[in-house]
Amino acid sequence: DLLDWVDKNLISIRHDRVRKIFFSHEDGDSAELERLDRALFKYSIKKLPSGMKMASPAIVNASGGALSFLQFLDVRPLVEVSTGVEPVTRTRLQTWDGLIVTISLFEYDDLIWAHISAVFDQQLFIPLEKSVEAEDSGEDLDKVQSIQREAQEIENRHNQWVYLIEDEKIEKLSRRSEDLMKADIPEEDSDVSPADEPSE
Repeated sequence: DLLDWVDKNLISIRHDRVRKIFFSHEDGDSAELERLDRALFKYSIKKLPSGMKMASPAIVNASGGALSFLQFLDVRPLVEVSTGVEPVTRTRLQTWDGLIVTISLFEYDDLIWAHISAVFDQQLFIPLEKSVEAEDSGEDLDKVQSIQREAQEIENRHNQWVYLIEDEKIEKLSRRSEDLMKADIPEEDSDVSPADEPSE
């Protein structure tokens, strides 16, 4: 198999780099997650509807690792699966350092294929906190240029291809609002003291 000779690593965006995740589905369903504290790996749901609360934190927070060590199982030309059709899901991951990676999921031959694109937005670049002595260094400029190159390399490598990826990654990249939130129903106090129990 020729694929056995190919580097199957597509992209690796560490979970601690990701700041925001936006899920958008073709039927109009959408959801947005955001980390408010760079030091904590904990997401909140933006614009949480009244009467709803976050579902399992484990499910919500796991979404941030969707692009960590992403590998492919098969590959096809983008035009083969995208001609005349829209993605069933678009998921956009934005990092603290301004990289925006968009994964577009296409349905083709009863399988889900992923297309990867990337851009860098310097206005979204948030530098790490640093000491006063380091403020005048060129570290931020070097970092900006590094992320610009990273975005261009991702775009150049993947813009004409779609990939079959692991089901676990597909699941994390295609979260729906119903996966991330649930009705905020107060739990009833089921504890009944012996004194409150009816006598026989």
